[in-house]
Amino acid sequence: MSFKDVAEVSSAILLSLGGGGAIVYHLSGYLGKLWADKALQDQQQKYVQLNLQLQNQLDTAARRLQVDLDTLGYLHKLRTEESINKIAGLWKRIATLQNWFNLIAREGVKLVPADEEAQKKQDEEFRLETYRSLADCERYLLGEMLFIPKNIADVALQAVRAAQREKLNFFYFRSIFPTNLEESQPYYIIRQKSLAEFNDKVDELQKIARDYLGGPPAEKKQ
Repeated sequence: MSFKDVAEVSSAILLSLGGGGAIVYHLSGYLGKLWADKALQDQQQKYVQLNLQLQNQLDTAARRLQVDLDTLGYLHKLRTEESINKIAGLWKRIATLQNWFNLIAREGVKLVPADEEAQKKQDEEFRLETYRSLADCERYLLGEMLFIPKNIADVALQAVRAAQREKLNFFYFRSIFPTNLEESQPYYIIRQKSLAEFNDKVDELQKIARDYLGGPPAEKKQ
């Protein structure tokens, strides 16, 4: 049966039904539209619910990310504050060591007793304080090195090693003090080299510490 035949049969049926057929026809159209609208509303509600779920998931993820960022920021702040405190503690010890080291090397201004024995006693006291300060620097640096920026710790360690060499140099030559001034001359040469290296490393340490802390640049020596 062709489409034309089907159309003719359908028309004949509707005509035979008369007004009732038209009512059925229009009613079926209305119900079809109603069902379509209902299906569209259901789809819209599902879309709204899905959109709300996605928005809630995004909000939850955003809050978690912010918590993580806040935690990282807080930890970074704590680490920075900890590093600043450790650098300050290191610098105080290095500065104290520098003061005593320069005194035993007779650098800078100091009062020297006129009496030879008193002068010798003063030198021994200065040296004792130097070695105490050196030991304090060694303990602090080795104990706190992990909490100090590596470039700062490395330079501080080089300064400490320069002071250590002076100590070893003294114990090597002290058996000939003061009876043989000629043989003791290498001690003074090595001491000045160790002191110069130490002071250079202290200047470098001050510069990189200021750079890290964001402070004003160190004044250049004339």
